[in-house]
Amino acid sequence: MGVYNKLKHICLSLESNGNDVKLTIVSDFGLKKHIKMVYLILITNANIIILRNTLSSMSIYCLALLIKRILGVKIIIDIPTPLHAVVHELSSFKESNIKKIFKKILLYFVFPYSLLTANRVLQYAEESKYFSFLLKHKIKLTSNGIKTDSIDLRTKIPIINSEIILIGVGNLATWHGYDRIIRSIATFMSYENSKKTKISFYIIGEGNSKIMLENIAENLKVKDNVIFYGSQTGPTLSRLFQKAHVAVSSLALFRKKLKRASDLKSREYTARGIPFIAVNGDIDFDPSPDFIYQIDNNNSEIDISDLINWYENLNY
Repeated sequence: MGVYNKLKHICLSLESNGNDVKLTIVSDFGLKKHIKMVYLILITNANIIILRNTLSSMSIYCLALLIKRILGVKIIIDIPTPLHAVVHELSSFKESNIKKIFKKILLYFVFPYSLLTANRVLQYAEESKYFSFLLKHKIKLTSNGIKTDSIDLRTKIPIINSEIILIGVGNLATWHGYDRIIRSIATFMSYENSKKTKISFYIIGEGNSKIMLENIAENLKVKDNVIFYGSQTGPTLSRLFQKAHVAVSSLALFRKKLKRASDLKSREYTARGIPFIAVNGDIDFDPSPDFIYQIDNNNSEIDISDLINWYENLNY
């Protein structure tokens, strides 16, 4: 699914409402990429520019955006992750400590001041006081959206016989909390009276935390219950969803100091028609509907027996 699909869905939705929209993604690397993007910003005749924020983008493009703002163009900056959470994300990257420290210093130096060029700043969770300084009147707290007709709806609802299948999809990162599921499976399978029901966890995607998850599954002796499928799309992904009973959203937002978020996963699962596990705090699912098994935003394990009981009593 990813960032590209999110941007594509935004453009399709804007077009369906009568707007003339052009999506520009610069695929070059290094200095060439930044020069090209500055050029495209300066030559566009668009009345509104929506820029997806990155650390490098605002440190380099803010002057070009300021020029367009002076010329009367409306500037909207989309911040996919609150900047205070980005600080914690950087710590999990597979980079040298010197590089991480440099990026954190740059983050605090560039923001929030580079965002003053914007007419509106879109946020998907609350920002810290530092990163929202002088911006509170510009910030709009919103939620992610998807184009539902681009996602295959499940055509059958599987029942639980001797196995319950969980499925998690995304670029694997520590804040997805899939280790919580693996540890919970190990606890569940350790009880003698629980072995009559097998539980499997399909993990779809690649990412920084994959090796960690594989090691946890092996150390806890549940590697046969945790299946890594790598990145999947299209019919193959749809077939895996057809087999699964419950999906898994991001379960460890606390690891990047977030109390709530607007996960694309949760919206994609809803569009597919599959119930899912999620932590509390999503602006679009408050109060939580029956098809969400809501758990606390901490490191605790999930009661698999209770999850199975919840699923078996769902009316859908």
